[in-house]
Amino acid sequence: MSDLLVLDHLTTRIDTARGSLVPVDDVSLRVPAGSAVGLVGESGSGKSMTAFSIVRLFPTTAARVQSGRVFLDGQDLMTLDEAALRRVRGRRVGMVFQDPSTYLDPVLTVGEQVAEAWAMHFGWEGAWERAVEALGQVGLPEPAETARRFPHELSGGMRQRAIIAQAIVCRPQLLIADEPTTALDVTIQAQILDLLRQLRAQMGMTLLLITHDLGVVAEMCEIVAVMYAGRIVEVGPAQPVFLSPRHPYTQGLLASAVSVQQAQVITRVMEGSVPDLRHPPAGCRFHPRCPHVMPTCRTEVPPMFACEGQTAACWLHDPAVVAREGRP
Repeated sequence: MSDLLVLDHLTTRIDTARGSLVPVDDVSLRVPAGSAVGLVGESGSGKSMTAFSIVRLFPTTAARVQSGRVFLDGQDLMTLDEAALRRVRGRRVGMVFQDPSTYLDPVLTVGEQVAEAWAMHFGWEGAWERAVEALGQVGLPEPAETARRFPHELSGGMRQRAIIAQAIVCRPQLLIADEPTTALDVTIQAQILDLLRQLRAQMGMTLLLITHDLGVVAEMCEIVAVMYAGRIVEVGPAQPVFLSPRHPYTQGLLASAVSVQQAQVITRVMEGSVPDLRHPPAGCRFHPRCPHVMPTCRTEVPPMFACEGQTAACWLHDPAVVAREGRP
């Protein structure tokens, strides 16, 4: 299976009055065509900024891609100017955001906003009809009538479906869904996840799903990438990662969450929190929280080690380091 999306040593920097930080630090990731890949981690890990970096659509003007490359179907998006990149956004890459009220214009009808997404790439002829079709595709009732309604007239779940319609109206190759169910109640969350699964199957889209919810990733994705403090720390097929995590951070996430295999809460809690990225720890960024920390972890950044189909950035997988320093 070929890769539709490839992140190659991607680094994003934010310069603020309080100092600079790097929320995406040397991130490499492959997303095979037709797959569903989950990017998971705690809040502040850099997941959303990774998504924004792919199409250089940042929530702040202080952010910029500092280095690295992003390939979409073999084309390096980092070489495109803003005009060329606008032709990619929406048409080849659709994005679903976690708070629809932020991204829906309150003074335009839902249909106008979905139609506008189509018209930006294909012109206004037929745009309204395509918008109504897309609203029907995402399961909104009476789509022709719903298209004439304003965002405030819709429920939270309906607004999220409208955002998804806006993202898929141009039938993109890649759909990036950034915490698409966070603001919804449990019943509506399940409906939105089912919708994303159906749309992916019907349209042949590739899905990059960004979430902190391990259960969602286990249900939706074939591949999982775990992110911590701006860096990818583990990647692999979802089932092996959940059954046999290779990085201590992944192990901690699973131990402190609802079990993927059993309907019960695991009582262990991972101590500490994601570090301030203005002053990240040296070496492995997880070492201040890691129960297996060794001296090398505090000074040297671990590479990605192959671990029976998975990869993990942890010195525990270097036999020479373990033999020299001893596993605690």
